[in-house]
Amino acid sequence: MDTIEIIEITKTIIVIVVVIYFGFYKNSVKELEIHDSKKDSEFLSKCNIIYHLIIIDKLYDIKIIAKKANSTIEECILKIKYLIKNGYIKEYYVDTNNFLLLKVTQKDLELLNKYEPYIYNSQLQINEISNVISNNNKENIKEIIYNDLLYLSKKNLLNGIVIDEIDRKIIYKPEENKKNNNDYESVKCPNCGALNDVNSYEKVRCQYCRNIIKGSKYEE
Repeated sequence: MDTIEIIEITKTIIVIVVVIYFGFYKNSVKELEIHDSKKDSEFLSKCNIIYHLIIIDKLYDIKIIAKKANSTIEECILKIKYLIKNGYIKEYYVDTNNFLLLKVTQKDLELLNKYEPYIYNSQLQINEISNVISNNNKENIKEIIYNDLLYLSKKNLLNGIVIDEIDRKIIYKPEENKKNNNDYESVKCPNCGALNDVNSYEKVRCQYCRNIIKGSKYEE
């Protein structure tokens, strides 16, 4: 084996060792290290604090995170979005309407981002959303929108919003009731007398006789 071959083999070994070392380091490191010359030290320091509050302390209430990070809510949201955008925290959705950080799948995230302008910002109904999205195949588009929103609703990712499965419409709760987790009540079916757990804002079918039951806060 000549000198050139030995040098080339040595180079290859060094490259392999470096790759393995940095791969191991990246996976084992516990501290968030943000290297961005465009960001000042205070910004990076608060990003580190917010990162630890979310990843280590498992805090998802943005108001609490902001308070602990000594930031305003608006600043905190911007820093969380920075962390998400740059891949430091993944599969989280920033619910700016209710100031919550929701852990979601990639599919959930795509759907939430898709419908956020229509449901949280504008409070549109399904037919109105379909008009904005497309002028073609409206019935098919409405069916897709309904199924997407129903999927998100059943995963409890639509805070302050209920999907009426009978009239196939969106029910927007009053602002003061959005964060109330006690919206379910036992309602006696007027037809068969069976008790059903019903969201106060919903109209559903009795699980026994299929008669329509309305929650006490349901509005036509």
